[in-house]
Amino acid sequence: NVIGFDGVHFDIEPVGDGDLGFILLLEDVRYEIPDDKIISVALSELIPRSLVALLSPFWKLENYNSEKYYKKVGKFADQVVAMTYDTSIDDEWLYRFLVKHQVISATRALGDREVFIGIPTYDDEKPSFNPAVENIKNGLLGVVDGLNNLRSNKDSFAGVALYSNWETSQEEWDIYDELFLTPSEPSE
Repeated sequence: NVIGFDGVHFDIEPVGDGDLGFILLLEDVRYEIPDDKIISVALSELIPRSLVALLSPFWKLENYNSEKYYKKVGKFADQVVAMTYDTSIDDEWLYRFLVKHQVISATRALGDREVFIGIPTYDDEKPSFNPAVENIKNGLLGVVDGLNNLRSNKDSFAGVALYSNWETSQEEWDIYDELFLTPSEPSE
């Protein structure tokens, strides 16, 4: 019996595409907790299988999940956070493009489930992360572009998940307020 909790959030990394053990864990938890409790899951970027097949000869894709896997997770999870960071992308336009397509792809794949887009606010430079590219400004611009795209399922979009709150500066909160909370005209 779960007392005093709204549910459980799983942020297990990495969960590879097709990881059946993780699906079985979610199924077991869904069976054990009351129906009114939420199961929330953080997953790596959604990369369509067709794109994986196209890119794999040129680019080693290690940590991703396909639309098929997102749908399997969505059978048991009420919320999914698409973690759009640690991508090894070094171009602002390409990172924005990726985030835009995470909004489109994840909201379409998960239908009536709540989708959050994970945006980084930390500054740890490492081979898989360039904070000058993968940051709150570029992430939010990608989210807004995704939401303005007709292919998005806006009813499924629940918000952004900033990682991590304890590293988010006042300047970053100001960017969040300006780009995400202030209404703007849709882009073409």
